[in-house]
Amino acid sequence: MAEDPRLEQLRIRIAWLYYVEGLTQERIGRALGLARGRVNRLLAECLERGIVRFQISSKLARAVELERGLVSAYKLAHAVVAPSPVSEADVPVVVGTAAGEALPGWLRASQSIGIGWGKTMHAASRALGAGGPRGLKIVSMFGGLPRSATINPYDIASRFAAVLQAECYFLNAPMVGSSDASTRALRHHHLLRESFRRMLAVDLALVSVGHLGPSSTNVEFGIITEAQRRSLVAAGAVGDIFGYYVDADGGAVPHPANRMVVMPPLEALCRIPRLVLVSGGAAKVPILRAALRLGHIDTLVTDEAAAERLLDTAAAKPRRR
Repeated sequence: MAEDPRLEQLRIRIAWLYYVEGLTQERIGRALGLARGRVNRLLAECLERGIVRFQISSKLARAVELERGLVSAYKLAHAVVAPSPVSEADVPVVVGTAAGEALPGWLRASQSIGIGWGKTMHAASRALGAGGPRGLKIVSMFGGLPRSATINPYDIASRFAAVLQAECYFLNAPMVGSSDASTRALRHHHLLRESFRRMLAVDLALVSVGHLGPSSTNVEFGIITEAQRRSLVAAGAVGDIFGYYVDADGGAVPHPANRMVVMPPLEALCRIPRLVLVSGGAAKVPILRAALRLGHIDTLVTDEAAAERLLDTAAAKPRRR
């Protein structure tokens, strides 16, 4: 059911009164005939929906230092480090927002941009400013989830395309097949071969990585089962990039889950000209380190705490192209 447009107007009016005119929540409630608690909830929704955005014009010296350290240690072209939030649960919003704010500076006319999925990518889509260079194409780098959610690849790619006024292309398939035979059939379908060709031709890919801790998003959304998660950990996997489960050095582990991924080969995906890795938080440090050791990441967007841990363990030289 479509939302009543009057509710969106109410959010905007409350945001204006609070952030521009400086009224307290209590005064806004009296003026609009609303309980203070509802005013507070609607203000929170303004932030969640991107109606209100904050931009801090100066950068923390520690963040700049960490960015330089990451570029040097992992042979990156660029790094963006955002302040770590008080709550680990807020890391995707903080890191995704940093990526969304940085992305317009990386875009050029007629580029093709690959977009990943997940909570961090959802936050990035919400932080984008409207409009972009002419002729942009947005390419979803993943198939669909078994159930709808704000972090569904289709929804996220659509959001990027709408904000950037770009064409949008989808991978019309599930993220994983149900068997070796079904996955092979999907990979060889003529429509998917065209989608794979388009994915491998993107100029820039903005993607996240997944961890294999008990709170794994892949388990939460039914991409793998809890039993598969445990067996992947036992096989040496530390997480996934582009849906492929890799070990601490970035190599794909010999596990049946990797045969079910409805994607081009990992080696081909890693040849995308500019790979922008957007992830943070303590749980993702092992998979972030593994992805960086692949030697193909151009830009890393992360948070301070993750950056510090990555630099603490950067003594082992990352692999190069």
